[in-house]
Amino acid sequence: RSGTVNLQGQTIVRPSGNDEYSESLVYAMETKAVDSFNSFWKGVNFYEYNKWINSNDFIIAFASLGFQRTAPFIHESMLANDYGMKQSAMHIMIPNIERLCQEILSKEGLPTTYQDQDGSQVYLLSSLLTKLNEADIIYLAEKKFILLQLDKEGRNIRNKLCHGIIGYHHNADFDYKLCLMLGVFLLTKWFVFRRNKESGSPKSKKDRNIIDKIRKARKDGKLDKKFSGKDLV
Repeated sequence: RSGTVNLQGQTIVRPSGNDEYSESLVYAMETKAVDSFNSFWKGVNFYEYNKWINSNDFIIAFASLGFQRTAPFIHESMLANDYGMKQSAMHIMIPNIERLCQEILSKEGLPTTYQDQDGSQVYLLSSLLTKLNEADIIYLAEKKFILLQLDKEGRNIRNKLCHGIIGYHHNADFDYKLCLMLGVFLLTKWFVFRRNKESGSPKSKKDRNIIDKIRKARKDGKLDKKFSGKDLV
């Protein structure tokens, strides 16, 4: 089931594999996660094009929301990118996807480390994303989509960069912007999660399923008039 998918005008090769996990990751490239992220990225570009926001606003967002560990590195990666040092920008940006996941989990009182025979260990990216999914901060398809870009199940940008496999003329400009958008996307997902949590809006998987059913029924004109579900949507 190999093939390609379009991501912001770039043709991305989907991974192929025989095991169930690889197949489920390939499937993630065919779900709404791609369309959702493309729409998010397109929206950010639209705001930038109209000069309603600029790159400095990303730094302000990270810092003002209390991500003090991540914000300085995001700023440094942007400076490197602005000076045309695309590879350096990627080297700074990619590890901070994990740092951001750690900070989000910490803010929700969730562990970011575990103990083994060698002492305290930091969870890997896949485990951090799993915990974000279990906390209902990101959807399963979104977790798989991020892994498909950064981890060994997919394009493996993270490992290739860390081990010096990516050549200097690699399309670093696109991959840097992709990683930056993944970071902003995770920040946005956490912000919406926290806002819903503080306002008492439904956030559990069960509640989301109810909301999806109500929206579909309303769209199809089959919603029971006695119960509109407005208090949930």
